Amino acid sequence: MGRTKADEIETPTDAQLSTGAFAVEDIVDRHRDGHSMVIGKAYRRRRMVDILGTQGLFGDAEFKALKHYAHHADTADNSPIRDSLRRYMPGGCGGDGPSVELVNAMMVTSACEKAAGSLAPILRAVIVNDCSLSEWAIRQSGSIEVCRMRKGKRVCVYEPHKRALADAVQDIKMAAIRVRSEIEA
Repeated sequence: MGRTKADEIETPTDAQLSTGAFAVEDIVDRHRDGHSMVIGKAYRRRRMVDILGTQGLFGDAEFKALKHYAHHADTADNSPIRDSLRRYMPGGCGGDGPSVELVNAMMVTSACEKAAGSLAPILRAVIVNDCSLSEWAIRQSGSIEVCRMRKGKRVCVYEPHKRALADAVQDIKMAAIRVRSEIEA
């Protein structure tokens, strides 16, 4: 199978594009013997933590801590039924109840959110649920309609109040510091 041409890649729907960022990335087939081969390209959703990290919003230690939190929160949010079915699959944990991995993820997630304190809602919304800081600011304080001329046409969009966006930036930075402190403790 050859490389996928750009016009053959299925683009995300308008609804998907309105709720997240996407990037074209390689599809890699990894073999058990350690070899891998690029078999095509596809649009993949970019996590908000990665987007904010590339914008330089966090230091390296905070970025790593947020990725750690996001991983554990995603694991903790998995369905308990799905997790318990893993025990019947090859490599499953066996036994009754949730796996050690799920219990650990729930504990790490809970500890990080407890450390974030009053900032836990923005932490979860942005890092786990991939809400942008603009979306968060609009949810908290409403929006304003801003109209601009683009290519001879008047384009109007809703933007957050500047102060609300600045507050959201400071809140997520502080939440990142608290999560890092919890993970390093």
